Amino acid sequence: MRKENEPSLIDNEIIKAIAAAKNASPAQVLIAWSIHRNISVIPKSTNPGRIRENFAAAKLELNAQELKQLAQLDLHRRYLDGSFWEVEGGPYTMKDLWGE
Repeated sequence: MRKENEPSLIDNEIIKAIAAAKNASPAQVLIAWSIHRNISVIPKSTNPGRIRENFAAAKLELNAQELKQLAQLDLHRRYLDGSFWEVEGGPYTMKDLWGE
């Protein structure tokens, strides 16, 4: 599913800096940010240590400045853009899906 040249938020410098300040992983910051925004998160791991980290992310508190920094990361990008629904002769177009 990953597309060529797809940006990785795990490698974003702002996220890495927040993670370092919180003594957390970038993944934990991203999970905590999603939870703060009331977005369901389904992290994937079979590594017991990472599974524990993922659960601990629910307790990670982000302050107002950190939340502002994260909100400004808008890359105007959809990781799952819905293009898999757009097939020749099909009823869906990207314009229909996103109003763009």
